[in-house]
Amino acid sequence: MLWGIIIEFLTGGVGRALEKIKFEGDTIVFLSLFLLGILGIVMHIYGVYKFSIKVNDTKMKTNVVIYAIFRLIGFLFMLFIFMFYEVLRIALADAVGDFYLLALFGLLALGIILFVISYYFMGEYLIGIYQYTSIKLFEECGRFMKWGVFTIVILIGALLIAISYLGSIFAFAKLPNTLDIKQT
Repeated sequence: MLWGIIIEFLTGGVGRALEKIKFEGDTIVFLSLFLLGILGIVMHIYGVYKFSIKVNDTKMKTNVVIYAIFRLIGFLFMLFIFMFYEVLRIALADAVGDFYLLALFGLLALGIILFVISYYFMGEYLIGIYQYTSIKLFEECGRFMKWGVFTIVILIGALLIAISYLGSIFAFAKLPNTLDIKQT
């Protein structure tokens, strides 16, 4: 779980930094970073899903599955947008004329909305992990994650989500190798 969330966090940050630089023609860089990010997501999801099976918590299992669906669809959606940016720009310019930038912004907003929805369910299962492990950092990260989702419109939410993500890395690092599950 720990390595999955670290890979996911780092590749997301590196990928966003590379998007700002706008490497022309270096699609292989984007593709490799996105694939590494998907590997991190899958490792993270697998670890938390196995944890939810071990504690036999169907609510946590459902939250992990919903998180996985929204996160992977959002990830693939954004991959599609960045891989085929030029084709989309030309097609949208033909279809909607001068409003193609607005249409591209709408597509990016849809991808971001998918990520934001996934973060809400991540907050839910982080709070669920706290109920079984008594590591207070899980509850705080889950609460910050949910507040970040609700305040994303005023952009403070992005900061709360980033802090929560970093905190969850430290929380997963605090998990012992063997865990005595506290049943609630």
